[in-house]
Amino acid sequence: MRLDHPNYIKLAIAAYHEKRLSNALSPLLMHSTPANIRRECATVYQERYDKKDEPMLRAFFGPGEQGRKFLALIENFDVDKFRPLNSFLREEGK
Repeated sequence: MRLDHPNYIKLAIAAYHEKRLSNALSPLLMHSTPANIRRECATVYQERYDKKDEPMLRAFFGPGEQGRKFLALIENFDVDKFRPLNSFLREEGK
């Protein structure tokens, strides 16, 4: 069964809040801020990079160099661009 975009978003948010309630998130995401979200992106990239993630990384952070060169882009990404995501996560939990 293929999910449409609105249902995928609902499932992703529900999974986030379920993990948050069960303390299964990293400390950075338990107390999310735009800067913490950026730090978590860098951590996840370093710990479990997969080549299949490159299209998403490129779409969000911009074009990286060939191979695993997105870390510098993530670390230097404007933290204000994470504010909408942080607000969305916080509002959806209410």
